[in-house]
Amino acid sequence: MCHVPKVHTSAFWAGGFHLVPVKASIVQFEECLQHGSVGALINGYDTSNTGGDFNYYITEEYDAFWDFVQSSGKPIYLHPREAEPSRFFSQFPEMRFSPWGFHVETAEHALRFILSGFFDNFPNVKFILGHDGEILIWMAWRIDHRLKKQGWTPESVSCHTGPDMKLYPCPENGLYKRKHNVTWYLRKNFHITTSGVFDTPGFRHALSVMGSERVMFSIDTPYENISEGAGWFNNLSQTVDLPQKDWENIAFRNAEELLGLKSACGAT
Repeated sequence: MCHVPKVHTSAFWAGGFHLVPVKASIVQFEECLQHGSVGALINGYDTSNTGGDFNYYITEEYDAFWDFVQSSGKPIYLHPREAEPSRFFSQFPEMRFSPWGFHVETAEHALRFILSGFFDNFPNVKFILGHDGEILIWMAWRIDHRLKKQGWTPESVSCHTGPDMKLYPCPENGLYKRKHNVTWYLRKNFHITTSGVFDTPGFRHALSVMGSERVMFSIDTPYENISEGAGWFNNLSQTVDLPQKDWENIAFRNAEELLGLKSACGAT
């Protein structure tokens, strides 16, 4: 798990965590941190030993793991998996993976953490979302707007979790609480990357939602072309009128701070 390719002179990712059993996952992550890992990657949901149900790691049995993640100060990269089967994907199977399904699935995974009140229990857990925020930053305003209009305030939302699944806290009246709206948690507990989305209008929107301190340049190698991604990013200072300081922050300084790296790009 720890012996993944170097992405920096002093950085490793502890990739592809499988959080079952929980205690073993904590030991595994701790060992990776001792080897210099700068974070971990969780590859979406889990379907092992669940009878076919999709497990998203937000029930109480995972509290010990999230306690450890929070105390470590290291971020978790929430990586896409293929979307759950549906009629749409049966009709258009080409959309189930990277063109669409990845982003819907991962956005909903992030929403599960947000809406469940997870971050009120673990306020310092940090997630990274790729692909310009996996659609979620585009829909955050609409989600907050409609929840408010329909009476689902930040203080009360539905607790439908399926048989034998209980989110915390979930009072007997079927409602559970979170303290803030979706946009607030995005800006507090998430960072996003530009991986695979070399779209200037999208980049402007990402900045408007997340702020320049929570956006990081990324390409999505080997699925995307490095020259194309780098060329697009290098032109942003002109096409977006991006100040040099913000460009440097997004290019590498935000990642340095989040991952605890030493600068390889000049004086800090």
